[in-house]
Parts: sequence; C-alpha cells; structure tokens
Amino acid sequence: MIDVADVREVRVDLLPPEVGERTTRRRVAIVTGSLLGLWVLVLGGILLLTLASVDRAREERDVAQAEVTRLQGRVTELAPFGRLEDRLAEQNTILATAMGEEVSTAAVLNDLALTFPASSSLRTLTLTLEAPVAADGTPVAPAPAPASPAPQASEGTTGADGETAPPAPATPGAPATPATPAPGAIGLLSVEGYSTEGYAPGVEAVLVQVDQADRIDGPYVTGAQVEELSSTEVTGFSATADIGTAAYTDRYRNGLPPQERLE
Repeated sequence: MIDVADVREVRVDLLPPEVGERTTRRRVAIVTGSLLGLWVLVLGGILLLTLASVDRAREERDVAQAEVTRLQGRVTELAPFGRLEDRLAEQNTILATAMGEEVSTAAVLNDLALTFPASSSLRTLTLTLEAPVAADGTPVAPAPAPASPAPQASEGTTGADGETAPPAPATPGAPATPATPAPGAIGLLSVEGYSTEGYAPGVEAVLVQVDQADRIDGPYVTGAQVEELSSTEVTGFSATADIGTAAYTDRYRNGLPPQERLE
C-alpha cells in the first residue's frame, strides 16, 4: 500500500528548451525597450527645458544689448557736458587757490565802527594782512605801508584795566619795533585817535568794546598822552589789534558758488 504523504508533486516541462529561451529573450527585450523609452522621454524633457532656458537667456541678452546701446548713445550725447564739468573743476581749483584767502576788509571796518565808542575818534587806520607765501615757500614782501603822521611823545600806556604805565624811554634815531600778529591771526589793525573821556573810561572803553568785535581780537594800547585839540583837552592814543580768521569771506573755499554759476 502506497502512503500518500510520501508522494511528491513532480512537474515535467514538456516544451522544447527553445520556447523557454524565446520567452526569456522577449521579456528582456520588453523591459529593455521600456527603460530605453523612459530614458528617451527624460532626455527629451531635459532638452525642452534647456531650449526654453536658452531662449529666455537670448531674450534677456537682446534686451540688455538694447539698453547698452541706448546708454552708449546717451553717454555720447553727454560727453561735451563731461568735458565742461572737468573744465569747471579745474577753474574752481584755480579760483579756490587764488581767492581762498580773501579777507572782507569792509566787514572788519564795520565791526570796528559798530564797537568803537562814540566818545572817541580815529585819526589814522592801517590794516595789514599776513604776507602771502610764494610757490618756493618764501614769504612775498608786502607793499610799503602808507605814511602816517608821527605820533607825539607817549606819556603812558593804558591797558584794558585802565591802569597807566610809565612810557618806555625813547632812543633818538632808533626805529620803532613793528607790531606782529599773534599766532593764528591773519593780519594786524593799527589805529591812532583820541578820546574826550581821558584814560578811563575813554581809552579803556575803546579796548573793552572793540574786543567784542567778531573779526578783531586782543586790542591793546601802545601809547597814550594828553593833548590839546582846539583848546579842548583830549587823550590821544595809538592801539593795535589782531585780525582773526573770521575775517575770511570763505566765498570761494569750494570754488564758484552754485548760485553764481547760473548767473
């Protein structure tokens, strides 16, 4: 008696081997063709994207080239104005060099007039600016100063506090020591006059009030004496003050001002 559990299923392929090989080759060809078709589709998509990107780049290039052409034409049109601007810059440099140290003498005299006491009068006034410097660094000799009346013998020197000091002894034939501006000053103002109110408060008021001027610094009396003027006793004095940098006009420090260019 045969035990069914001991019976195993046995399959027997009755087809020739060539049929199986053809089936396998067919399956391989189908899979290969499918993969190849998929790869072609991927490459086609990439090609389309690349062509679209190239077209956009060409359009952007054409637009940029048109803008460059327009701007080059604009530059050509504005070239004469550029040359004018260069000439203007050169002329401004020359003007700033020539006029940068311009001093407003009228403003200095106006300051003196506004601060000078009503009880005092001037006989002479001399305004001297610092000597300019030549290209080689040597100072240019200033023009000779105009002659002024010789001052009378000094009987004392009056300071801002109103105190009177004894006059310095005069040496016959010795030239007077010229006053020099203080460091930082641009010039010197020398005056001679008289006051009807004596040494104090007359001459003292000249020092105190003139020292309040914006462009005049550190006035001091170099000599004072009692005089007779038309049978009236007055106090004659000579004084010196520094001209400060506020006297510069600064009009041409940066070249010709814009409002003057348009006129």
